[in-house]
Amino acid sequence: MQKYVKFFNIAQQLKFVKRKGWTRFPLIQEVESVADHSWMIQMIALSLPTNELNKDKCIKIALLHDLAEVIVGDIIPSENIPANEKKLKEDNAMKMMVQDLDEDIKNELYKIHQEYENGESIEAEVVRELDKLEMLFQAFDYEQKYKIRLDEFYTCQTRIKTKYVRPLLDELLKQREQFLSQ
Repeated sequence: MQKYVKFFNIAQQLKFVKRKGWTRFPLIQEVESVADHSWMIQMIALSLPTNELNKDKCIKIALLHDLAEVIVGDIIPSENIPANEKKLKEDNAMKMMVQDLDEDIKNELYKIHQEYENGESIEAEVVRELDKLEMLFQAFDYEQKYKIRLDEFYTCQTRIKTKYVRPLLDELLKQREQFLSQ
């Protein structure tokens, strides 16, 4: 059990990794953590209005999709780290985190990580879109709470295309437009 306690002690540090994109805005006083972000993606995945997806798989992917950030940190686009370098860093971090676990658990966690990174299923693609959607939910929340505009975050909306996620984005954008026109 020692190896599991070690793994959980590392994993729980995700609660203290702040989402770096938000830290660039001094007005945002309560920056969400990566764990907060991952939890909300899981909540959205669980509540998606469809029976066509394996929601358990979506939740597992969402749970693990940013776990490597506990080691590599929250790497944001403005840092200009090439995608293949970011992927390699996160892959190595994930391998290091699970290396001492029992073989079947290690393989399951790493396989889920790889499925997300490589977009190997519709569930992985949906979680990738939910990753963006959750960021926009958070941006909208900050815009309302702190009376600021966070337009730069909304440029990712073109990457949300599936029939499972796009309607949620459209509704969020509609509500944001109503808020901004007040």
